[in-house]
Amino acid sequence: MKILFLASNLFIAVLLSVTIYLLASDDRERVMEKAYTDLELVATALQEHTQQTLRALDLNLSQLTLQALRIGLDTEQAREAMHQVAINRQTISSNTYAFYVIDSAGRVVVSSQDADPEPVDQSSTEEFLFHKATLLEPLSLQANVLVSKPRLAEFGSHRGQWVIPVSRRVPFEDGSFAGVAVALLSMEHLLVFYDAIRPDDGAVGLLTADSHVIARSPFEAQLMAIDITDTSQFIELNNTEVGGRTVDLTYLQNAPRISAFRYTWNDQLIVYANMSEFAALQDWRRRLVASVGIGGLIMALFIGISIGIIIVVGRQRQTVEAQKFALEELRARQQVEAQLRQSHKMDALGQLTGGIAHDFNNLLTVILGNIDDVLEHLHDKPEHIRSQADVIRLAGERAAELTHRLLAFARRQPLDPRATDVNELVAEVKHLLRRTVKENIQIELIVNDNLGKALVDPHELQNALINLSLNARDAMPDGGKLTIEAANIEVDEEYGERNQLKPGHYVVIAVSDTGYGIPADVLASVFDPFFTTKAEGKGSGLGLAMVYGFARQSQGNVKIYSETGEGTTVRLYLPLASKSDATIRGGQSSSSSRVNRGGSERVLLVEDDDLVRHYASASLKGLGYQVTECSNGAGALDLIRAGNQFDLLFTDVVLTGGISGKEVALEAVKLQPGLKVLYMSGYTENAIVHHGRLDPGVHLLSKPFRLRALAEKLRMVLDNY
Repeated sequence: MKILFLASNLFIAVLLSVTIYLLASDDRERVMEKAYTDLELVATALQEHTQQTLRALDLNLSQLTLQALRIGLDTEQAREAMHQVAINRQTISSNTYAFYVIDSAGRVVVSSQDADPEPVDQSSTEEFLFHKATLLEPLSLQANVLVSKPRLAEFGSHRGQWVIPVSRRVPFEDGSFAGVAVALLSMEHLLVFYDAIRPDDGAVGLLTADSHVIARSPFEAQLMAIDITDTSQFIELNNTEVGGRTVDLTYLQNAPRISAFRYTWNDQLIVYANMSEFAALQDWRRRLVASVGIGGLIMALFIGISIGIIIVVGRQRQTVEAQKFALEELRARQQVEAQLRQSHKMDALGQLTGGIAHDFNNLLTVILGNIDDVLEHLHDKPEHIRSQADVIRLAGERAAELTHRLLAFARRQPLDPRATDVNELVAEVKHLLRRTVKENIQIELIVNDNLGKALVDPHELQNALINLSLNARDAMPDGGKLTIEAANIEVDEEYGERNQLKPGHYVVIAVSDTGYGIPADVLASVFDPFFTTKAEGKGSGLGLAMVYGFARQSQGNVKIYSETGEGTTVRLYLPLASKSDATIRGGQSSSSSRVNRGGSERVLLVEDDDLVRHYASASLKGLGYQVTECSNGAGALDLIRAGNQFDLLFTDVVLTGGISGKEVALEAVKLQPGLKVLYMSGYTENAIVHHGRLDPGVHLLSKPFRLRALAEKLRMVLDNY
């Protein structure tokens, strides 16, 4: 019995040790994979930010270059005109210290900061030498743009500040070298974004393709512009095509760190994010200690139970059950911890997304609004001028759509749910799809005459169905069948727990295709943000993530089923509307004949962003309204307390100065009963939106808005509020 006792204990000790080792090794691999994935998400965000930032600067430099070609640089009058052009470019570029032009001799002849700039010699700068030696290329938005290594500014009000020169070649009419147009990108502007997304105990940065440092967070001046080609982290970067992962030793601590990087801006630049391996494995080490402790406890229990077996053989079954229970508890705890970490990550990403969207939507409001006005006055201008303005409009609209998708997957978009006739909406979607789906794809609708009405934002539901249908189209390049089916369903407690749905009645919409299907190893990741199987440049990876965020924010869910070679079905579960819910969705709220109708009412405009306030004020006045402007809430309330009467308060939700737009509206209505209120915002937190839905009776105009939407919303509030 003693020999059996010793042998069994030795066997269990070895078994536990091997089990803990295998579980710990598998867990470590998963943790490292997650850390790399998180770094890749940060690198992708850096890639997109760099692309958008440089695209905006490129558009401004293109305008500056075209004006220099048209106006010239030789005369004092021409330089004065070019000075005004440079001022205009800087006004719409909050991330740029200055725009200036260098002539063919290397002297600064035009500057946005000085009408008569000091002729500083720039003939030895990287950008001057590069563009002077560059062969003539067609002048277009795709021409070479050089991002130079960072340096301390040598002149102007920004002297001594770290800047990143971004430049474009200025030609004479015959194509010969006339000079260089330069924008000084603010290092501080980049670092605000870099600091916000930098991993704990890590770093993010921007490099040239030949591995010179352009920007880095945390910022270290001695690293700026140095060549890191010989360091271990980037030895193999030149052998990659898109980006990847790498591991090396930190320069100071000589400790392992992991990195993810991406190529951007036509492969001229590299963005990267890294963190120490020690920080990445911090949670894993805690779980390892807990596992060893539990293993020791199990071993102690087994020894005690083994002794008990000698006395009472009947207790053996209880011991086995106790061991199974302990292991199940360990797995359950690990699962809860993983869900909590994922929740914290999404909340942090949502807050970051919202902050970016707020500022970005302010800029887009001004850009899109003003470019619409510009286009209205360019009908008699040459085609190339109108096409350049149209490029700006298209870029602004693409940026607005990207911002909308970011808010959708982060569940930060304000929804306006109402009782919606799904049959009617699906029929509209089919009509829209017929224009974009090839004739070799058959579209079939399976509707239910007894279908209930879903409590959902109809506009966002239409976007979600179009997204799913276009994905189905892409899965059937050789033709097939696209089916959209809607039905009623009752979810019981067991089904709801399995599918993350509350028990109750739902409307389920299924979008199916007969395409090539999704492999099992890919299926688990299709709703992850920035995940895509499409070729580079064919998709942002936010389509399905946006659908998932919209469904969850609507108190529903989305599930996907797929078999390789057979096709895919996506089911969208939406809560059924009750009799007490809002009126069924109708058509558009206003006819086109009312879109641009203005009025003469008195409007109090409250907006802390100068550019947005000036644009909104000019638009309101252009529609005939009497406008009074305020840059903060306190000033607006002072005007009302002084006895000024207004018909409508038009205020941003997020204001500086300690008083939000919601607080201004509540106090203003108390001071002037009957005052009508219209909010505007590019990103709303909990001021007027709760549980993802607009508060009852609240009217919101989302940024970026155009003159058409502004006019329509104002009349709706003033006439029907």
